[in-house]
Amino acid sequence: MSELELILKELQEEKRLRQVAEEDARVAKIERQVAEERARAAKESARAAREEHQRLFGPLTVKEYVEECHALDGELDVVTEFTLVTEGPVVDSGDRPRPRLIVPWNGFPQRQREILNKLPSDHKFPSDQHLTTRAGLKMVAQMPKLIDSEDSLAAHQAMAVTRSVELLMKEVRQNAEIRTSFGIDGDVSFEKHMHRSDTATSVSQSTESSGKKRIADEFCSIKRSSTPESEIVLAVQYKLPQKLPVALLVAALDNKTEMNLDTGIIDEDGEGFGPKQLVAAVIAQLFSALVSKGLRYGYIDTGEAKVFLHIGDDPSRIEYHLSCPTSDVQGEETMHLSAVSQLFAFVVQAIEAPKPTKEWEIAASELPIWKLKRVEIQEKIPRISKQSCQEADMHSPGMKPVSRDRTSINIRSASRSTHHPPDKVDNEGEASASGPKAGKELPHNVGIHKRPESTQDVFGGLYCTHECVRGLTFGGPVDGKCPNAKDHGRKHIDRQDFLRLMREQLKGKGAHDHCKPINASGHIGHLFKVRLSPHGYTLVAKAVGPLDWRPLIHEEKMYNHLRDLQGRFIPVCPGFVELNGLFRCKKYTSSFGCFGHFLFLSYAGRPVLKALPKFDDSVVSQMLATLAQLHQRGVIHRDAAPRNILYDDRTGRYMVIDLEMSKPINEEVPQATKGGRKKRKIEREVNMASERIAAESKYLLTRLSSSARTCRRRFEHVDSSSRILVYMEFTPLYAIH
Repeated sequence: MSELELILKELQEEKRLRQVAEEDARVAKIERQVAEERARAAKESARAAREEHQRLFGPLTVKEYVEECHALDGELDVVTEFTLVTEGPVVDSGDRPRPRLIVPWNGFPQRQREILNKLPSDHKFPSDQHLTTRAGLKMVAQMPKLIDSEDSLAAHQAMAVTRSVELLMKEVRQNAEIRTSFGIDGDVSFEKHMHRSDTATSVSQSTESSGKKRIADEFCSIKRSSTPESEIVLAVQYKLPQKLPVALLVAALDNKTEMNLDTGIIDEDGEGFGPKQLVAAVIAQLFSALVSKGLRYGYIDTGEAKVFLHIGDDPSRIEYHLSCPTSDVQGEETMHLSAVSQLFAFVVQAIEAPKPTKEWEIAASELPIWKLKRVEIQEKIPRISKQSCQEADMHSPGMKPVSRDRTSINIRSASRSTHHPPDKVDNEGEASASGPKAGKELPHNVGIHKRPESTQDVFGGLYCTHECVRGLTFGGPVDGKCPNAKDHGRKHIDRQDFLRLMREQLKGKGAHDHCKPINASGHIGHLFKVRLSPHGYTLVAKAVGPLDWRPLIHEEKMYNHLRDLQGRFIPVCPGFVELNGLFRCKKYTSSFGCFGHFLFLSYAGRPVLKALPKFDDSVVSQMLATLAQLHQRGVIHRDAAPRNILYDDRTGRYMVIDLEMSKPINEEVPQATKGGRKKRKIEREVNMASERIAAESKYLLTRLSSSARTCRRRFEHVDSSSRILVYMEFTPLYAIH
């Protein structure tokens, strides 16, 4: 190799090494950049995690706390359908003292603002109080309760409102500067029942001790550091928003008009019974509780609205102010109208108020007494025009945004739409696939929102027929009589596809558009009306929480076991789904919470005792015959109460529901084996099973209303052995072979 070639080779090697070095340097630089980027990302992630932890678990300011509470207060799952739970009088009956005048509370908004201005918005709660952090409030938000009774409403308000007021009042007491500003030194608490040790003047102790039902649901008391006993300062009356809608309250109370009760307004019980009569009666009911306890302050709470009440120096007059926090709060300048802010200021007013004088007590004892008749909600709530409903949905009467001192609770509203409760799910009133009978007017649901016009909304369509759901479940044709047949198409989708699509729909963003709570429940779980969009399958869904799935799976197995009865004596059951997550009832108002498992059923009707206006021996016989269908197939229901037998007026059929406790008798009867002792033991077991069947039918009979007594007596006159033999005829299904 020549010298020149060696030189070229060396140059090439140098170039190669230089390129390798450059490449190594480039790679090292990239690696450094990646490492630096990873370090920056880790640092940023750690910083974000710290900030999120601080945001969730760090102490909130008063301003932030009231804002979070306002967002929580709007999350209600209100059942808007009147069934067994929500039926009954809005107003209790009995002799009660009543006011002569119900008048607007002049100066109430101004006084509330004056009190709230004393509460510094930048004051932070202690770091060791979990309930005053976002994480604590988030836990409360994840435990919603369906509003289907006054007790569930009180429970929700305790979590969302009154407990928050208690914590604010605790902060007032513990902070010396704030305590001096308010002049209040004591712990405030809301309790369902007044303790014997609580001190409050009793104007009519004889009335309370005479055994009458209490007419206040809750009392607020203060335990001052200077006194050993608590002092009651105000009373609370809870009324379901289904029974006392916002539209009705706004129609009756405009914060301007007086009502003279001496004109007989609360005694009107005829066709002219309207919003003013009903609301006046409710106010008068709480008024009687106030004067009987020597109290000046109280409020009526529907969860969507509050009516604040005050009795001044003249006990014949009661002042009112209507507040609708959810719609009143529109932004930073109106956060003082939130439920927590308003109730906090109201409690302060009640604490500061002087005790009634002796003259006040004497005047209160001389108030006129009236006997209010039971006011049945479905009969007496008046109809309110759609125009009135739309106007009522806006704000409290006369309420406008008011600017306030920026140092007080002028909190910006959380980014959320104004809460709208759902329309009434017309499930139990569904008469037939062809709609209401001619000449018969459907009952009108008093609410503050119009029913959606879309026919695809779950409220817009009737339930599918049993034959239709059987076709879906077992592969039959589409039932031409099904009101949703056009949406089903020419043939049913596959049952597994139905379950898959339902699962996806219940997990999706639009889940609540096609799944609404029905105010009914079984031994376990709660019921929903569901519609599979766009296929139109409209059924009942029985839902349970993430830990209650075993009884639901057993119930599905029992429906499969009784396949031939589905659609005739029990509902049709297309199946069961488990969600990959939870379905939460937050879109409409807050009691039963979170659901992870759904069992789908065809609509079976209403409880017989509610569905049929006439109840005679033929109805009893039909109910017994329906239950006997399960017995003939060797199944004991184990909860054969009248509530678990429904009547479907579309078909005239009686159906048994709630099979989660049922059990095949053959599971309890051992198989026959050779040997006399074994055979005799099996015979005894068979006889015992037969007696259990007879006992279950008799149990149903004895649980029926008094209209069934004739049939029950006739049943009991049958010879005992003959009665057993009637049910012994079923034993060959599972007896000795």
